Amino acid sequence: MLKNLFKKKANNQAFEIISEHIDKIILLTDKSGKITFATKSTEKLLGYKDSELTGNNLSSFIHQENFPLIQEFYNTCIEKGDCRQRYWFQLKEGNYRLFLLESKYLPKESKILCSLTISEKSTMPEQELHFQDRKYKSLLNKMTDCIIVINKAGNVIHANGMEDFLGYKDEDVIGSTAFIPVHPDDQQKTLEIFNEFIEKNELTIEREDYRLQNTKGEYIWAEANFRVIQDVHTGEYQILNNLRDITERKKMEKELREHNSTKDKLLSIIAHDLKNPLNNLAGYAYLLKTNFKNEPEEESINSINRIYESSKHLNELVDNLLNWSRTQYKSITPEPEVLIVKEVVSHILSNFDEFLKNKDLTVETNFKENTKVFADKNMFQIIFRNLLSNAIKFSYAKSTITIGSKDRNESSETLFVEDQGVGITEDQQNKILDETQFFSTHGTENEKGVGLGLKIIKEFVKKNNGEIWFEKNRSVGTKVFVRLPRS
Repeated sequence: MLKNLFKKKANNQAFEIISEHIDKIILLTDKSGKITFATKSTEKLLGYKDSELTGNNLSSFIHQENFPLIQEFYNTCIEKGDCRQRYWFQLKEGNYRLFLLESKYLPKESKILCSLTISEKSTMPEQELHFQDRKYKSLLNKMTDCIIVINKAGNVIHANGMEDFLGYKDEDVIGSTAFIPVHPDDQQKTLEIFNEFIEKNELTIEREDYRLQNTKGEYIWAEANFRVIQDVHTGEYQILNNLRDITERKKMEKELREHNSTKDKLLSIIAHDLKNPLNNLAGYAYLLKTNFKNEPEEESINSINRIYESSKHLNELVDNLLNWSRTQYKSITPEPEVLIVKEVVSHILSNFDEFLKNKDLTVETNFKENTKVFADKNMFQIIFRNLLSNAIKFSYAKSTITIGSKDRNESSETLFVEDQGVGITEDQQNKILDETQFFSTHGTENEKGVGLGLKIIKEFVKKNNGEIWFEKNRSVGTKVFVRLPRS
């Protein structure tokens, strides 16, 4: 029929009109796929003029992943007389579009007559997902999960539920590469699954969790369940991917891991560091009890002093443990108020008289006039009690500790505690402020600690909208800065 149409000149004008406006592309190729004729409808459907296709091989316009399949297509058509298959054809603008390629072999002319038709969207779910009954399509549209079908070129050929899932319209996703929205850190594992499908037409891994980017630019966690399906018309193997939003579940899992980690760290501290002062306390008390009458008064006083020192350490440790555990489990909320810094610090200092006396330490205060902060009073006291305790612990005997204010602006005050002790290296500073590590060293007189003090300070400073940092490159001692909001 087509050959006869070419011979009848009277029909040329009618054929030109039909060729330009027909809703399918008709091609003639030789047995190798070289195009010898194309209807003018190619410009409307593919973007190319018919002259741009003529003389080129049909395979030049399909996705590279389809190259091996197109030769099989020609061979099947020549052997059986006709063939049909879906291919992704490249539009002139660079995108790809899915066409149904139907062919018939003309043995007398040694030509292959081909027609390219865009599949109707309304029939795609039944064609691609092999649903025999329309009631399944209605059920599919009501699902809360998202379903996509991916061909061997890695392109999405069917999508359902994408708008609720990622914000994209289903029709906008069809034809796109399935791996584009996958998080860069997750692309390798998804490609490994896809490559196995390409090689074997089957999957070992049928479930995987990975992140996908939505239209807002955010990444959400998806649970993907894969199945290999086969197109009943073309025999092409495809991947059916059922996607489910598990972002909230991932958040809960992360919180659970963090809580378990917190619990483990807390139990570890209690087991190792709470046990020693308790044992010391019990041991000194036992010696005092059994030898009180026979022991010289000086030895008894020493035992009492040891009991006192152990109880002080125990009390400080328990206090820090309670404060730290409260911050970890979010059960403490700041109640900020205007605080006159000098008054609060003076009250804190009064509780350290004996500690300072034991090391013969001097404390100097150097606050600017009318230094005030807006912070929770109890947290502020805990912050500076721990800073002062650390300064005393690491100071050499007969040295000076300075507490004061440095910089001030309209919104904040910067306070500091400075000692002339052993100092802290930059690596130690990083470990101390690292939330995942517990780092502690003994003081200048072998005072013990568990590394909780500065962690509590950091948590409480953060809760009061402040910052904490160390002065770098000090040759002697340590200087810690705390910036808090002004009243």
